[in-house]
Amino acid sequence: DRPTSPGPRDTRLRRLLMARGDDDEAMGSPRERDERRDRDDDRDRDERPARRRDDDDEDNVRGKDSMSIEPEDAAFVLGRGGATKKKIERACQAMIDLNEREYRIDVMGTKRQRKLAMDYLRYVMQQRVGPVNINCDDDRDDLTILTVPDDCVAFVMGRGGGTLRMIEEEWLTLMFFAKMVEGGRTGAGEKLMLFGTLRARRGAELKVMSAVEHKKPGHFVAFDDAGVPEGLKMGERFKGDVVPDGADWAVDTIPLSNDDFSYALGSQGSTRRKLATASGAVLEYVGMLACIAGYKPERRRCRDYLRLLLKQRTGPVHVEHEGRDDVIAVHVPPQSVGTCLKERLGEGTLVARGPASLLPSLHHPEQSSHGPLDQAYALVAVCYAQANTRRPRCFLVFA
Repeated sequence: DRPTSPGPRDTRLRRLLMARGDDDEAMGSPRERDERRDRDDDRDRDERPARRRDDDDEDNVRGKDSMSIEPEDAAFVLGRGGATKKKIERACQAMIDLNEREYRIDVMGTKRQRKLAMDYLRYVMQQRVGPVNINCDDDRDDLTILTVPDDCVAFVMGRGGGTLRMIEEEWLTLMFFAKMVEGGRTGAGEKLMLFGTLRARRGAELKVMSAVEHKKPGHFVAFDDAGVPEGLKMGERFKGDVVPDGADWAVDTIPLSNDDFSYALGSQGSTRRKLATASGAVLEYVGMLACIAGYKPERRRCRDYLRLLLKQRTGPVHVEHEGRDDVIAVHVPPQSVGTCLKERLGEGTLVARGPASLLPSLHHPEQSSHGPLDQAYALVAVCYAQANTRRPRCFLVFA
């Protein structure tokens, strides 16, 4: 029998199968189909616009770096209960995984975080075999170097390094004494290295300066002819330890009297911590000098809160709350004042008492349900609300 020619319907079906790629005979052998598919993929890839990636995007991409270590270094990097590893993680903001079986350290984070973590790990491992050497010619923006007098080093370190470890935990920094090479300056005293963010380094630096000033008065505080503290004696900062361009970061100083100092410090420094938390600034007392570090709005709030706090020591406080976004005024009946003072109103709470007549804007003359106006009290909560949140960070309460 002669083969019959395909009819119109078969021809249309064949063309449809060819278009879909389902006809093996039309599309050729499997090898030919694979080669044709590869050519199509290459053509699509060439026609697709190239994706551009900025350097900033590459820096923000999270990745993983690994480093092999010696068995002796594994326990040293881990620390007691993992304290050393956690300290490094807080300082560089990266995640560190220590594989004690393979003696390998994996670091996860952005490019900058991984680089800082590798540097900090090497510095910590150098401490096991000898002194750490820091190249001061490197332009590092995560390092602050503070010179500590020789007779104050043990006091700053504390028993077993406890004082230094406490400062590290409070400010999320990495701190150790080291020697400077290649551009380091010689002179009396040991060089204390502080690694971390700008705020963390400045806070830890002021904390160490406070300890040194307590041990050796006049080392960091300058006095005028009348013996009143007038400012800090700060040396020239090293390369890279500068404030970013356009940032209004600075350190303000306020001299305090003996009575004001004790009142502003509080029990075990509780009042100082509350003032710092409420304002968002860094507040430390170096000698009789209140040092306020931070950006301009933070420093302004801290100065204002400190002024209100010191005024209540000698008399009632009058708070102009109108037009302020960091003040909440609440009327409190006299019979409830004692309860409010006893209750814990939250971390960062300061209490001051004063008659409500000093705050006339909080009351209307016709309101007398809580007794005479001169016997009523007002509760003013002064708080600093962080950006993008409606929750206040903490409260400064005047009752």
